[in-house]
Amino acid sequence: MARLRTQRFSARIALLLIAALCVAVIPPTAIADTAPPNYTYWFGYAMDKIYPTTNSSNSKLASAAPGTMTLSGAQAEFEGRQIAIRPTASSLKDIWIAPSKLTATDASGNVSTISAENVTTYKVHYVNITNPSWGYTRKGLEPDPLLPMILANGERLGWRNGLSADLTRRGATAGSTQPYYVLFRIPKDAAPGTYTGTLKITCTGTDGTPAPDLVIPVLLKVYKFSVEKQTIKTAFGVNLQWAAYANSAAHGWLPKDTNPPKTRIAETTTFKGDQIGGWMQYMADHRVTPQTMLTAWENGSDWAPPADNGDMVARDAYLNDFLSSGSATTFDGDRYSFTSAKLPEYGASTYIKDPFASTSNTTRAAQYYKTMASELAPYLNRTYAYPIDEPTASQRSFVEKYAAFVHKNAPGVDFMVTVDPVVMDYKLLKDVDIYCNKLQFFYRDYKTWVKPVLNAKKSVWIYSHTTTWQGIVPTYMIDQPLAASRVQGWIAYDTAAEGLLYFSVSAWRPKVSATTYRDPYADPLSYRTTTGGIPFYGNGDGSLVYPGYYPALGLSVEGAPPVGSLRMEAVRDGLEDYEYLKQVKALYGSTAATTYLREIVGPLPTPVAGKLLFPSWSKTPSAYNAVRSDMASKIERYRVRPDRTGAKTRGIR
Repeated sequence: MARLRTQRFSARIALLLIAALCVAVIPPTAIADTAPPNYTYWFGYAMDKIYPTTNSSNSKLASAAPGTMTLSGAQAEFEGRQIAIRPTASSLKDIWIAPSKLTATDASGNVSTISAENVTTYKVHYVNITNPSWGYTRKGLEPDPLLPMILANGERLGWRNGLSADLTRRGATAGSTQPYYVLFRIPKDAAPGTYTGTLKITCTGTDGTPAPDLVIPVLLKVYKFSVEKQTIKTAFGVNLQWAAYANSAAHGWLPKDTNPPKTRIAETTTFKGDQIGGWMQYMADHRVTPQTMLTAWENGSDWAPPADNGDMVARDAYLNDFLSSGSATTFDGDRYSFTSAKLPEYGASTYIKDPFASTSNTTRAAQYYKTMASELAPYLNRTYAYPIDEPTASQRSFVEKYAAFVHKNAPGVDFMVTVDPVVMDYKLLKDVDIYCNKLQFFYRDYKTWVKPVLNAKKSVWIYSHTTTWQGIVPTYMIDQPLAASRVQGWIAYDTAAEGLLYFSVSAWRPKVSATTYRDPYADPLSYRTTTGGIPFYGNGDGSLVYPGYYPALGLSVEGAPPVGSLRMEAVRDGLEDYEYLKQVKALYGSTAATTYLREIVGPLPTPVAGKLLFPSWSKTPSAYNAVRSDMASKIERYRVRPDRTGAKTRGIR
């Protein structure tokens, strides 16, 4: 009996040894391929930068009890959240996030609904930084493009009608984290209350084996106030000559067999409504006004007046869409509705750059401005002329003469100029209404330049671009924290700037010639020069959106709207924050608003010789969310109540 037990024990040991040897020789990839598909996930703010190597102590296993995604927003506000997915063993494909409708029930039992169409999902894509922007050192992948999960033609990312699907387009690689962006649009007429719904995530392993379904509860609080009315003005350039990259065989980085047909070539024809409409919709939804009224004119090029400068005939339907409501949103019927209108002159080859060079020039330019003023008569309160960019000291008298000329022939049209106060010797320019000052020098020049401009009842806008100061000054660079894009709305409030100016969102500019364009997905370096013999780089300068047609990433719809970016999401959040601050100020006074402001933008430091004067600003995503939530609570506490005489007075609950 003892011998039999010994034999059984020896057999067990042998089996265990064999099993151990088998495990030792099986390669790790084989284990990953045979492991059931599963993943961990966690939530991030819209401003979080989630890298392939990012992990979180707050992560949950998809097969476990789900966590709740919570967020809040005012009526007519957009609010985003990220979901990070990290496969536990095998890679995943065909990841899909399906939102449900959101419902809220009030105390009387009335049910309000926000439809699922108000929730859109994106896969966060990465661009590779090989030459860091000035002031930064990090190389490698940076999250920025937001690939739409549903393409412009209604197909899912990775599907092509009549062709084989590539479900890995929406996948996640084993050992890496893949973030997804979920954007909630709160309708302007949404009833206040707490809405609940779900996000259902489905996916499979690479062999098609289903991973556990994950149904995430969503809790969305809609505040009792609106941010539909936009009080800050914006003017961001849209370079359609560069945006036309997808419609020409000249751009060699696109496979020739995927180019759209010749009928869609846009370099030699004006944009059709279906092509430009998506661009306008994208910009309007992000509260950003294009510098030119691209769809509003019968003739002329994409951004220029007609050659004769005398027969500008507006397409009233487009012009009204562009300017009529003044709201910050475009849903519920309004397609565009922007906050400013630049006369389509600057940069145009047919534009008369010097109206005073000859009698003919003067006559033609005067007629042009008279015609434009007539066409834009209902909208002159937001119309401006911007024909001169960064004038030199020798152009001072020319600028003054030009501004007076515009005022004479187009009464009511403001004259804008980007100007360096040092160049202008800190002296105001006569007849100039809007001064665009470089952000990096806004605080340095505040007392000697910005304040005198404001005291003269003129406007100051912030003019942002890549700079040698961007180590401490926020810009729109890809490799800066996303707070750098958002905080500019806060700085605009802090400095009493009435607008934000930026030269382009689509500067996919030529690297070698006019027919060779930079591929912003493959090469984010949009600005390069040397300063004192040292290379000076800017990633994403003037390049805030990406091509909407890009078959290599599954973006196969010709004439599609642009692919957005995390930076543009942050820009919009900052503009919405600005409206929160303005409402706090209107209800409680400037001191209350400044209290919230100082939690994001610090007080002005003591000037130090040789150091740029600029305040500190928060880079922490949660800080913006917390301050915004506190402001919302304070705005909601303000109400109308009857006083002792029965009359209604404003008060604080």
